[in-house]
This record gives sequence, structure tokens and C-alpha cells, in this order.
Amino acid sequence: METLEGATVSFDSVAFSFLTYEEVREHSFVKITSARFLDTLDKPVPGGLNDPAMGPLGERAKSAREKIESQVAA
Repeated sequence: METLEGATVSFDSVAFSFLTYEEVREHSFVKITSARFLDTLDKPVPGGLNDPAMGPLGERAKSAREKIESQVAA
């Protein structure tokens, strides 16, 4: 049986803040390089109008970021 150790580093405080509208706009963009929605396999075209980087396309769809995070966690 493996023995797990607890955290050995502690923090005195953590601070959070909100981004301004301008900061959100500055970091929120996707460059559209293709007018195509889907490729020949009905997958979204990177840089296209359905690029997963723009967020999920439906209620059950995952964004590109969520897919990467789920692969890393596996």
C-alpha cells in the first residue's frame, strides 16, 4: 500500500481580482483564417468559423481547452 504525504508548502494569503472589460477584450480573440465550418469528416476546422477555441458548440460539447485538460488529467 502506498503512503501519501500531505502538503509541505503553505500560503499566508491568496488574492483574487476581476479583469476589466478592456483586459477581457485584449485576451479574448480567435483569428479566423478559413471560411469553412467543417472538414470532410464533419470536424470543426481549426481557424474556421466553428473553431473549438471559441468555446463549445453545444450544451454537451467540450471546448478545446477542456479537451486538453481532460487528456492531461488522464
